[in-house]
Amino acid sequence: TICSIFKYYDKDYANAVLELQAAVRLQGAGTESYRSLAIALANDGKLEEAQQELDTLQKKGASSGDCNLVAAEILSLQKNYDQALALYTKVFNEVEDPQLLSHAYLSAANAALNQDDMEKAVRILKQGCQNLPEGQAVLQKEMLADLMMQQVASDKENAEEYYAEAQQLLEELVDSGYDTIATRLNLATVLQALDQYSEAEKVLKDLQEQYPSDYRFDMQMAYLLIDQLRTSGWLK
Repeated sequence: TICSIFKYYDKDYANAVLELQAAVRLQGAGTESYRSLAIALANDGKLEEAQQELDTLQKKGASSGDCNLVAAEILSLQKNYDQALALYTKVFNEVEDPQLLSHAYLSAANAALNQDDMEKAVRILKQGCQNLPEGQAVLQKEMLADLMMQQVASDKENAEEYYAEAQQLLEELVDSGYDTIATRLNLATVLQALDQYSEAEKVLKDLQEQYPSDYRFDMQMAYLLIDQLRTSGWLK
């Protein structure tokens, strides 16, 4: 079952493998269990075993989407990123399960980043945000917002545009209730960068009220105050 992958999202590959190995031993285990096992094995560094499970999948007549997803995962972990991305592109059109698609979009974006191709990673994530149901696109939006913030360092001329796009993504996550502390901290950072000081302050005050023992909000509030004083001319 895909839910054991993940454990995958907590990087708990070893336990995911153990659970999925137990699942495939059951009589009548479906191809989805073999698919998930192959992906977990690959991410646990057991590429030969993952390839064996892919062979089993193909013998069991699994769909091309399942087989291509596993093959793409193995190729990506072997650093064959071009081949992996070609297969991930096929998966986007072959797989309907939103959890599998979510995984595929994230893996493909990471493959593009491993090629130092941020533009391609951004395109893949935007496609994922557009095609996935809202609740399944959370990680894609978080990753995309992070990339928008990173792009400022290499393209300061378009910084405002990148920050504005990150703001939209982060506010969508907050409004939908899929946000985390990191989401709101990033939102405060983006609002501050856009000189929206009162909005940034509100985000940080809400976090301070919810988590009074967390020092990060006080620290970021101090940076916000310094920025405000500098902008107003009180601090040079």
